[in-house]
Amino acid sequence: MNKYNISGLILPTMSRLYHNYVRNVLKNIFLANYYMYQYKNKKLSTVYLETTNACNLNCVICPTQRENNTIIKHGFMSPKFFNRLVDEIARESPYINVFLHKDGEPLLHPNIIDFLGYACSKLKNVTLVTNATLVNGEMAKAILNTNLQNIKFSVDGITKNTYEKIRIQSKDNPYTSSQSPVDYETVISNILNFCNLKKELKSKIRVCLRMTNFKMSNTEITNYRSFWEKRVDSVEIAGFHSWSGEIYKEKKEHLRYPCLHLWRQTIISWNGTMVPCCTYIDSANDGKGFLANINNINIKDAFFGSVLLNMLRRAHIDNNLDEIAPFCKNCDDWRVHYDGLGNIWTKKMKKALRPEN
Repeated sequence: MNKYNISGLILPTMSRLYHNYVRNVLKNIFLANYYMYQYKNKKLSTVYLETTNACNLNCVICPTQRENNTIIKHGFMSPKFFNRLVDEIARESPYINVFLHKDGEPLLHPNIIDFLGYACSKLKNVTLVTNATLVNGEMAKAILNTNLQNIKFSVDGITKNTYEKIRIQSKDNPYTSSQSPVDYETVISNILNFCNLKKELKSKIRVCLRMTNFKMSNTEITNYRSFWEKRVDSVEIAGFHSWSGEIYKEKKEHLRYPCLHLWRQTIISWNGTMVPCCTYIDSANDGKGFLANINNINIKDAFFGSVLLNMLRRAHIDNNLDEIAPFCKNCDDWRVHYDGLGNIWTKKMKKALRPEN
């Protein structure tokens, strides 16, 4: 190979690397300024409302629904409390991202259709996250009639063998129902029927299929995309979460960045407890991650004024998690925000996002 051929390979590669670097630098600057603006001006960005933490599956990647989990008490958010939360969010901005989801299956809630209807009458960007096992014909039509803006179906794998190794239902699951089978064929049929009904009703709802990228399913990502991209609006391949270190432990590296979840997400459990992030679980059963009681305070005041949440934010900025945040110490989920970006925490950003109280 002569020098001209070599330069013909090197120059395009260098140009591509340079453009990727510039793009990431610009993205970092934009994100840093976005977070600083939101925090300084006390703007809520994303709110998770956990309508229930009960689930009819016991997935291998979800520690909250393990068969031997005796710590977590199942419950259902009251309609009065749910409506109050929606009203508060709407007063701040109807365009705040609202996810009806955390640890459970939202469609198990007996009032879920009423919840969807009320939320979508006040808010412009509501997302329902569901495992699709309960989206039969009647439920599908009821969801579509609420004018819900987004629905995300969590389905791991594109083959029956893979799906049923991950998305399992234990024999002792209290929400097992012969009328709601959870096998692969039923779930895929439910989703395809939902998509067909969406077209029939001319609904504008955006449908997303979501799969977790980990060793049991990652060989099927290409086929998963190929199958679903022809049938739904978007496909999401999610990172593998550690769930407060319960699924796997944080890699012991010297450098660790603050978790942006603490400035980005407001998470309200079914009983009104505000917790640090959407993958937090109280595995130690010590309540250290319970940051505020939203039954007694409004969402905005809690998110920006909670003494416990601000202590947690400072602990992340100082990388001093042992005492304040033992549930974060072994968690790897902070990395999700930095994939391909690197560190966006400049001195200016640390100063701007460091709570005073």
